[in-house]
Amino acid sequence: SPLGAHDIQMAVGILSAIVLALAVVVVYGGCGAYKASDGTMYNLDPLTRPSGQEYTGIEAGASFIFKWNFCQDVSNVSCSPSPVVQLHGSSCLALGYGAPIIEDHMLGPKEGFVVRYTNTRDNVCGSGPHIANLIVNCRPKMNTTLITISEPGGLDCIFDMVLDSQNGCPLSSE
Repeated sequence: SPLGAHDIQMAVGILSAIVLALAVVVVYGGCGAYKASDGTMYNLDPLTRPSGQEYTGIEAGASFIFKWNFCQDVSNVSCSPSPVVQLHGSSCLALGYGAPIIEDHMLGPKEGFVVRYTNTRDNVCGSGPHIANLIVNCRPKMNTTLITISEPGGLDCIFDMVLDSQNGCPLSSE
């Protein structure tokens, strides 16, 4: 027998539940909670700073200034709305737009997480997009502190901002 409207609605509901259960979460409108692949829970909201108080840093050995925020666009720059920008003199380059992808930390799901922004709209870098990885390491009882900004492997298209923070530590594990 052909599928009815109710069957299609059920299939869509089940598919939606599966998508929501994935360990890699695409977030729209605020970071909120992140559930790692092993069930570890994180609250990313404390990492978002108010407009005008965004994170800033300078890449070692370079004269580029970076401004970023978590799940909120930076303010007072010409290439915003963007949550991550690179500034050099009067030039401004958006390194990502829109909602980030949040993933487990490369050292394991209890070590923190990575918030990844991608710019596929403009300013294409070589054959691919610019990518900004906000890597948050779990450091209990430590205020959010920038450790380094780097271009891993010498790639001019990918930027890692590494931070230590108590907000990179799990709330709980299931």
